[in-house]
Amino acid sequence: MKILTIALIILSINLSGQLSGKVKIDSLLKELPKAKSDTNHVILLKELSFAYYPINQDKGIKYGEQGLKLANNINWKAGASDCYNSSAVNNVFKFNYSKALEHWSKALKINQELGDKPRIARYLMNIGIAYYMQSNYPSALEYYQKALKINEELGYKADIANNLGSIGNIYNNQSNYPKALEYFHKALKINEELENKIAVGIDLGHIANVYASLSKYPKALEYFDNALNIMKEIDDKNGIALNLGNMATVYFN
Repeated sequence: MKILTIALIILSINLSGQLSGKVKIDSLLKELPKAKSDTNHVILLKELSFAYYPINQDKGIKYGEQGLKLANNINWKAGASDCYNSSAVNNVFKFNYSKALEHWSKALKINQELGDKPRIARYLMNIGIAYYMQSNYPSALEYYQKALKINEELGYKADIANNLGSIGNIYNNQSNYPKALEYFHKALKINEELENKIAVGIDLGHIANVYASLSKYPKALEYFDNALNIMKEIDDKNGIALNLGNMATVYFN
């Protein structure tokens, strides 16, 4: 469950349009010697930091720190926030959750000063994830709920669904299965409305896991099967394998 939560960090930090891997890194590194000490240079360093998170987190942190130093030198608060964020992501993938928490807290403070509500919600959510990874569920729940409140004010349905699913995860880990089902079903309804198939498949799997924990095996199989069909439809081989394995466990039980 917590590996999935790490993946959700990447969804919640808005990395749309960014590629990772050697091709992206090589392209960015070619631009680095030509960069001037301006906002574009900060963006370049931040993107390098993000590009390294699945490959070499130490390098990712190094470029994030360089971007942060430059952003502070030119007094660009939004850029500093982005560099704190990229460093935090690299620290998460190093399992250094306390350092990630520190960076996201600093990013949150900057965006509270700037009054940037979407980013405030994002960093509240990520701080919640850092607490969740440390099994500090009360603090995680507090930050998830704060993020949910802001996203509801903004009407950001995809983020609302993400928040609801994350709250459901906490209740599931606390064995509060009625509450877990309540939040997973809320998330599922929104993701179905948005036609976000991968999120629908994840929500169905969450619900199935709760029913499996309750030993309601026919119900669990029904939801796993629905999740499996969606994963087949979108050709998500990891999702297909996961649901097949979960169904096998249910049959075994």
